Amino acid sequence: MNRSIVLATILVLAFVSSIFVIADPVPFHDLTEQGDYRRSLGSAQSNNAYAGNTTELSANFTSITKTWQGYFGNITGKIVLDDANNMSMYDWDVTNPTGNIFAANETISDWSSIQCFNFTANGTVDINLSKYEQILDCAGDADGVNETFSTTTHATIYVGSQTFTNECPATKTYVNDGASTSFDEVLLYEPNNDIVVYAAVIYNDNTGFDNTPTDFQMLVGENGHGSAASSTTPYYFYIELT
Repeated sequence: MNRSIVLATILVLAFVSSIFVIADPVPFHDLTEQGDYRRSLGSAQSNNAYAGNTTELSANFTSITKTWQGYFGNITGKIVLDDANNMSMYDWDVTNPTGNIFAANETISDWSSIQCFNFTANGTVDINLSKYEQILDCAGDADGVNETFSTTTHATIYVGSQTFTNECPATKTYVNDGASTSFDEVLLYEPNNDIVVYAAVIYNDNTGFDNTPTDFQMLVGENGHGSAASSTTPYYFYIELT
């Protein structure tokens, strides 16, 4: 499951109490896996060998990534005016959410220090590109971190009072099986606890990679190399509405 594409239908609960307003990303109230998909590699191809012959072959391959998990799906939810017992004074349905969805392999309680992931950071203090590719065991691979997040051109990402535009390592996942100009995703970093954070823009009912409507698409890192291939990593999801 950890390296397949997962379809998630997500219910978001954003709330306001009589004491304070939460402006940072909030956890999802419910996260349901609707399907788990993985490419079939088909059968082995053959060529007849004849003693004394030399044969030139033109070969093409498709290999499943050992570094990335894909998530996509639809988002529904509401904004509520609740007390500490989750009793609602009023609520508002959010039928066309806009904003950002976040995923990290640890829970995040403080978003105030969030920053762009820095490929060239001091690796003895923070996680940099070299260190993260060691974690994912993908250094030098065609599907490595900087080969995937290879640009800094991206739509605005909102995190509490902070905004990031055209400054973080970024990529765009596909539309209809090909390159797109939407579904921006960036790499962020929470330095106090060394947490790599993936942030994707919500594109409400946009045509997705499989040519069907979806609200979001995102990649997250997962080491599927060697002895790590049978392991899984829990990712925690958050949302910030704009």
